[in-house]
Amino acid sequence: MRILPDWRSHASCRGADVEYLKIRTCWKCPVRWECLWVALESDDRIDPYGGAMWVRGGIVAGTRDRQWYLSRGNIDEAFDRCKEISLKVEDAKGKRKAKEGK
Repeated sequence: MRILPDWRSHASCRGADVEYLKIRTCWKCPVRWECLWVALESDDRIDPYGGAMWVRGGIVAGTRDRQWYLSRGNIDEAFDRCKEISLKVEDAKGKRKAKEGK
């Protein structure tokens, strides 16, 4: 995957406290997939300051780990698995909101 050199400056969560970041923040982020790729590539579950990097590209750290394991360390496969999960969750949440009339 091609990563923009300054992708972080375009992130919807830029400047946000990662402990309170919600997955839905990722859904409209213009660099969602770049963020997910970098998270898988660098295994950044822990940031340089010791904080947990839970949500990246709409996927929590535990799910990214599981998909990495299931893909036997193949980053392309892990990325595709995570992307599919993220899109399914987003779609399901959107359908639920539409059904509830929100």
